[in-house]
Amino acid sequence: MITCNNHITFDVGGGALNTAVAFSRLGLKAGCVVALGNDESKEIVMRRIDREKVDFLGQVKEGDTGYSIILTTQGERTILVYKGVNSELDFNKRDFENINAGYFYFSTMTGKSFDSLSNAAEYCQGKGAGYTFNPSMYVAEKGMKYLRAILQGCDVIILNKEESFALTKKHDVDHALKMLKENIRKDGVVVITDGANGAYSYDGSYKYYIKPRKVKVVETTGAGDAFASGFVYGRINKADIETCMSYGLQESESVIQAIGAQTNLLRGFSNVRYKIKKNKL
Repeated sequence: MITCNNHITFDVGGGALNTAVAFSRLGLKAGCVVALGNDESKEIVMRRIDREKVDFLGQVKEGDTGYSIILTTQGERTILVYKGVNSELDFNKRDFENINAGYFYFSTMTGKSFDSLSNAAEYCQGKGAGYTFNPSMYVAEKGMKYLRAILQGCDVIILNKEESFALTKKHDVDHALKMLKENIRKDGVVVITDGANGAYSYDGSYKYYIKPRKVKVVETTGAGDAFASGFVYGRINKADIETCMSYGLQESESVIQAIGAQTNLLRGFSNVRYKIKKNKL
């Protein structure tokens, strides 16, 4: 549920589904591994998954599907989270072998679901599959040691500036980029987003920066997921980092011009390229 400008909007979201929908709209075959409760909300989520041509690869548990209340006023947000069964995903390495995906995108997981995330990372490292990790604040605050086994195989780690400082215990972007790069795959890439101030990336040799345009901001929920989706889409398709950042920025600028994390996600790769050229990103 999102409250914005005295209006209430009910929508489907969450990092896993936001990115899966983005990938599907861009033309990739996408699946979503999440835990849903056996309730009415599950049916709403499943209808969205079906509509967006995303495969449901997760589990249905006894209990409530997780939800959030997002309060937005004057550009500031307060998010109240009820996790429900979100932390009860129970996947072992064999389960991920059955999925047989070529690339994985990991959102934050806690509890039993964090064990599933660790199993997924171990599976990917054994198979040589690429993966992106997008840790949120409450996982980043646990520090590098807690996440080392996951980080060491990352093709891309992407997080916002505050999360990067919490994870690295550094207090400027350059030092955070360098430390994160030292702890991921040798050929991996670090991405740090900073809202309206832009985004940074580092591949061990060069630091990249992209500056956002001034667009009308309606609501910012999902902007980070949108940027990550665009960047990773480029990465999967072997684009250079500058191109990946342009994809990410175009997705995030589009999303923040509407209410909801998925409403304005772009459809079709040709549409993304057209907008990048038109907007001279």
